Amino acid sequence: MNTLIYLNQKNNHLSDYSKELLNIASNLTINTNANIYLVSLYSESLINLKENLKDWNIKKIFFITNKDNSYIYPTKISNILTALKKDLNIDMIIMGNSLFELDIAPYLAEKLDFDYIPNISSFLLKNNQIIFQRLVYGTKALEKSIYNLKNLVCIFNNNINKNEPWKINHKKYNDIPINFINYESDENILYELKDRVLKKQKKYPLETSKIVIGVGKGIQNPENFQLIENLANILGAGIGVTRSVVDHGWRPEYEKIGQTGKIIKPDLYIAIGLSGAMQHVAGVKQARHIISINNNPNAEIFKYSDLGIVGDLFEIIPKLITYFNNL
Repeated sequence: MNTLIYLNQKNNHLSDYSKELLNIASNLTINTNANIYLVSLYSESLINLKENLKDWNIKKIFFITNKDNSYIYPTKISNILTALKKDLNIDMIIMGNSLFELDIAPYLAEKLDFDYIPNISSFLLKNNQIIFQRLVYGTKALEKSIYNLKNLVCIFNNNINKNEPWKINHKKYNDIPINFINYESDENILYELKDRVLKKQKKYPLETSKIVIGVGKGIQNPENFQLIENLANILGAGIGVTRSVVDHGWRPEYEKIGQTGKIIKPDLYIAIGLSGAMQHVAGVKQARHIISINNNPNAEIFKYSDLGIVGDLFEIIPKLITYFNNL
């Protein structure tokens, strides 16, 4: 089963999420004669990835170059991946769950007439088939589906194999060949890009922070987030929020944690003023420890917590800030 990975890699240091996708591909092809191919948008810093990738059995790397620095349309990337599928006899294409990849995958599945499986939270190989699990219906149900290992476009959530070490290459390609594919925006596009806004880079990104503070609508209004930011700066913590906070317009979409947002695995997750809805818990349950603060003793989040504090967050958080400042 030949596998193609689309890697949304931005620099010459492999992210944990990129390693996870490589691990998944290695698991899917273990004990077979199948090959793994890798595709990524090219930048000068990425060329050094060739050395890092020797730990996995990558047969060939394809870099998509964009010489005129034009906007990269998902439909065009789908066309490039379609051509590679035909040339390399690809059975499965796997991607991460960034917004860009979520744009590419449906186009690609339709062009190839492949099955499209998004939001995969776990998988198991059994009897030459693969069993996927993913939350559906707004995370109210867990879907289990079985597919043959062929004709699949798969979107994997991050952090689905927290306790699994990085896989070591068994085939050991000592010199991975690199091919370059030139991106040319020459197709008829059904929409026009009007503007691009770069998101503000966070000091402590959710994906890599050892401590994350999660905030629900119990914070009451956006002005009260200054209190959370003060605590986060002291602890060196990232800040994430529930879907309801984003829906109220209090914080940006990219801070949302949960099945429809980011899945994280910090050493410590501090849940403040959130109830513990299933779709949110799906994004934090891999945290090593969970501490919750809520004025409702029956809040669902306490069922998943190592330590629960029942009380008013507007009284507790200032006391925590004072305590940590005096250490």
